[in-house]
Amino acid sequence: MKKTILAILAIAVLIPATAGAQTRRTTRVRTGVWNLGVMGGVTSSTLSTANKTPLKQAWGAQAGVFADRGINRNVGFRGEVLVSQRGAKNEANANTMHLAYLDVPLLIRVGPTTTNETHFHAFTGLTPGFLMKTSTTTGGALAGGISTDVKSFDLGWVIGAGVEQHALSLDARYTFGLMNVNNVPTGVEYKNRSLSLNVGYRF
Repeated sequence: MKKTILAILAIAVLIPATAGAQTRRTTRVRTGVWNLGVMGGVTSSTLSTANKTPLKQAWGAQAGVFADRGINRNVGFRGEVLVSQRGAKNEANANTMHLAYLDVPLLIRVGPTTTNETHFHAFTGLTPGFLMKTSTTTGGALAGGISTDVKSFDLGWVIGAGVEQHALSLDARYTFGLMNVNNVPTGVEYKNRSLSLNVGYRF
């Protein structure tokens, strides 16, 4: 995981140099036209519990594709399809829960959409999540009332910011789970919390 983080940081440092060497493009996002790309990065996640169970962050990865479209010079829409790893770690019993989701973030982006220079943007929106897999390192419950019986659907609120130059981008985002994902009616209520750092390339 450390090698993955170092690789992403290296790419972030190289963005200005690489982009400066590219042939100058007329626009970053052509208004009214869908633009496609790929993205990936690392995640640091945990679970927010109703009974304040002391849980630590679990590391994971995130990767997928995106499509965006400029609405005007300063606002755009972006849709993504991502495979995201989330979870949490319980140091008390040396157990970690791993959750894999198919996420579909639907985002509104605010920032320049037609400049070719280095620029920043912010974004927010909702992300439906469809559970693909769940497991724990020990095979047992993560903690009292927190088992691997997780609901198949989650809904999160995403907020983040990024920097772009030419076809390359770097963004950081935080996803707040809005739903109790514990599928056991008598179990502890818990929600996903996830911080991620991603690099992207637009075709």
